[in-house]
Order: sequence, then structure tokens, then C-alpha cells
Amino acid sequence: MTTTRNLSLRSLIRNVFYHHGAHVDLTFCLQALDALDASDHLRRQCLDLLRKLCGQHRIVPKSFNLLPGTVRRVGTYPEASGAFAEVWKGQYDGQPVALKVFRILKGDDKGGIVQDLKTFCQEAIIWKRLRHRNITPFHGVDSTSFLPRLAMVCDWMFHGTITVYLENNQSADRLRLILDVAEGLQYLHHSDIVHGDLKSHNILVNEQRTACITDFGLAAMHFAGKLKTISVTAGSTRWMSPELIDPEQFDLKKAELSRQSDIYALALVMWEIFTGRIPFYQFTREATVITQVLRGTRPRRPPQATQLGLLDDVWTMIEACWQPVWQDRPDTDALVEGVRKTLAEYAASGAEHTPQTWPLDMD
Repeated sequence: MTTTRNLSLRSLIRNVFYHHGAHVDLTFCLQALDALDASDHLRRQCLDLLRKLCGQHRIVPKSFNLLPGTVRRVGTYPEASGAFAEVWKGQYDGQPVALKVFRILKGDDKGGIVQDLKTFCQEAIIWKRLRHRNITPFHGVDSTSFLPRLAMVCDWMFHGTITVYLENNQSADRLRLILDVAEGLQYLHHSDIVHGDLKSHNILVNEQRTACITDFGLAAMHFAGKLKTISVTAGSTRWMSPELIDPEQFDLKKAELSRQSDIYALALVMWEIFTGRIPFYQFTREATVITQVLRGTRPRRPPQATQLGLLDDVWTMIEACWQPVWQDRPDTDALVEGVRKTLAEYAASGAEHTPQTWPLDMD
């Protein structure tokens, strides 16, 4: 019975695409997915299929498009700008939002622009299904305010990235922030989703001072029967695990994202939160970072961070997360349990410290 149901729903989604192509309204497919329990394995497989097909056809469900006139930009310049997108401040239904405007043109079919549009559509499919206090809320796609470009609309995070937040709030509870990130990643992994690009730049702090994960451009499904997910064609070298950098050294056929590579990246994020520095800050060349990582070099423990919550148990967790043997890294359940326990003990001590320098002086 279950097998028949699995084949029927998968075939249904495929048939909708192959018979109607880019003209299909995917609302019906989403309603079919919503009818399944979030823990249902079939729901996750069909969501993965929907992600791939939307990327293949470079479309998003019509229901993702926000009504014209409901979104407006605020200001004449973007708040931030990167290689692939600009971030503008805006308003949606009277609430402040962030507008992530991609450097892609609708309908363009040339070279890398197609790949960017494919990534945009796949990211939208996954992000729209996520609901958790430690995941940045995503409202939908604005296709009119920045014509001919597309924008993703999500909650405005008043305190910016976690790096900016710690610069402005140096006595912040770092263990609490780490627990936020670990619980957000736990939710993703329980949903069979690998983030793929976890780093401080992709962690934002909202008005309630809660850390939220964002940027799901590399995110992909990771369910039973699929040991890994997608080949790594992008990423951030300083947070990449050694098996992603050189898979053959670890008896892997190719570099592919996994839960374990997310765990490795989380360890580097934890180190960032305690030090205010990017991993391997002392090396300016990415090639040098790669060499050091493959040699087994990891960031060293700063003793002055102990008063900030970097206790022995926390450092042991970090070391376990970035060890080279990817199969032996802990999962998010173990990490969340460990951080919760340490946070309770740290809070009971009444400790609250402001570092003498920030970022920490590592020399």
C-alpha cells in the first residue's frame, strides 16, 4: 500500500511538469505535499523531486509570488551587496522585511545566469517549507519591484549577522546563540535537509536576539537511500570539511555535501562566536587554508574565551565536530543536548563577562 502511494504521488508530480512544463501552477502539488505529515518520508522525497523539477524548468509555484504593490523597497541604496545578490530593506504588509535581490534576469538562458536562476528556484522551494524559531522566516518572491530581477522576501533581522551583533553586544550570551544555531541545524537535519554553507555570514539575529539560519542556496535533501546529496560546486573554503576539499583522501568518489560536513562547519561557527574572528584569519590565501586543513590544523583554543562560556566540555564538542574522520563526528541531537546542559550550568553560575578586546587578541 505504501509503495503504491509513493509511486502514485511521485508520478503525479512528474506528470504535472511533463504535460504542462513551465506553464503549470504548482499550488496543487504543494497542497498534495501538505496533506502528508511533516515526518512522512514520502513527503521529503517528493519535496526533493519538486525542488529538482523547479530548478530544471526555472520556475517557482505561482503561490510563491507576492501580490504586486504589497512589497516596497526602503531607501535608495542596498544595505549589503555580494557577488550574487544585494540585500535591500523593504516593507511587506506594513512589516519590515529584507529583500534579497539576485543578479539574474527572468527568462535569460545564457551561461551562468541559467545556473543562478536554477539555484534561486531550488532555494525558494526548500526555504518556503521551513518553519522553526531558528530559521529566518521566508515570505515569498517579489517579481515586480526590481524588474527584471527577482527578489526573495524574508523577515528583517534587526541586529544583522551574528558577527555584527557580537561587535555591538560584546557581553552577549554566546552559549545561548550557539544553542540557537545548533537547534536550527537540528531541525534541518531532522527534515532531511543539509544546509551546505553554514558560516557566521549566514546566521542573523532578530529583534528578540535569537540567532536564525538563512541562505539556503546550497541546501539539498538528504534522506535514507541517498548517502549524500549534491556535488560541491560552491562554498566557503574556511568552513569546508576536509572530505569536501579532498574526497579521495577519505575514500570518497567525489565531494558531496552531507550532515557531517554541516557539523564540521558548525564547529567553525562556534569558534567564530567565541573569538569574533573568521577561521584561519592569520592566512590570507585560500590555498594556504586548504593545505592547513588537510594537514589536520584547526584553530586553537583561546584561554581568554573561557569566561565567555568556552568551557572544557564545549571545547571537547568543538574538537569532536571538526575531527577529520567524518563518520565519527557527533550528530545534532548530541550537540544540542550537550550545549543545553553546559548552558544551564553556565547560567546557574551567574557569569556574565565582556571581553577586554573584541575580536579576541589571539597573539
